Amino acid sequence: MPHTHAFRRRHILIPIVTLSLMLGLSGCSNYDSSPQVPVEEAVGIEIAQPRVTVINEGTGAKTPLRFADIDNRRTVEVLIGDGFSQELRRKDSGHTPAPLKAEAVEPRVLHSTATVVTKKAENSTSTRSVFVQLNTPEFVTPTKESLNEDLATARGFGFGWFASDTGEISSVNFTAPTQATDNARALVEQHLLTLTGLPVVFPEAAVGVGASWTVESRVQAAAQTYLQTVTYTLKSFDADSTSVVLGVDVAQRPSLGALDADGKQLKVVHTESATEGELKVDLGSPLPVSGKIATSTQVVYGEESSEVDVVQESTLTVEFR
Repeated sequence: MPHTHAFRRRHILIPIVTLSLMLGLSGCSNYDSSPQVPVEEAVGIEIAQPRVTVINEGTGAKTPLRFADIDNRRTVEVLIGDGFSQELRRKDSGHTPAPLKAEAVEPRVLHSTATVVTKKAENSTSTRSVFVQLNTPEFVTPTKESLNEDLATARGFGFGWFASDTGEISSVNFTAPTQATDNARALVEQHLLTLTGLPVVFPEAAVGVGASWTVESRVQAAAQTYLQTVTYTLKSFDADSTSVVLGVDVAQRPSLGALDADGKQLKVVHTESATEGELKVDLGSPLPVSGKIATSTQVVYGEESSEVDVVQESTLTVEFR
């Protein structure tokens, strides 16, 4: 996730686009969410398409789950957290680490209300264009509240994505307010990439209650790039209200098999993830209406000739209210 503008330069894969292109319509100036602030041109990041695999089709009547949220507009409340820790652990310490928990590292949590608008996409790869405009973001983690005065300059930060009816995201776009500081922009972008890194994606096939499927993708966490597998389980589906309840499990492993440290190459000797997650989705809305995902990943790097291992733990949380 971007801590600095250097990250943005490395990962911007598509040209700068205008706000109208991001929304997928020419009349984006009619967007009347509040607050409205002057914003810069949008920048876009391409997203590699995930691999979706059905494990179990479920029981009873089978239904193809699809988002039907065109011309939907609503206000949501979202909390996004990330945390990271690293320590050196002696191999002969005899210490047995406690079982990994879903929030092993206390995350810094960004909170904001936001207006969300979905329009029909006018391109060949996606059917939906989603635009989200934040109110005033703030950290609710007590140790990070000192950053809130700076973070307030990001009021009105906008971001959006192009996606299919099944929820697969093809690109993400950011529009920073002109008054936002560099630090506020980096913090908000980092947390929003956490949000889009855990999208709800449905399979192409029709499924019934009890169905499960995996969504495999590459995501950027606080200090690591992970290969991520999200397993969704369909707990319930109400066709009349288009309400879907999903169980969520997240497994992550580092994309690189070794870590360079002091001229030595430390290999991955252990990786583990723990997750607690359930989301309630309204198919008429691009974001879940309630629920939370909390996941922690521990990676241990080591070398035979070294007396210590490097232990990294990262935590991601996303909550909707």
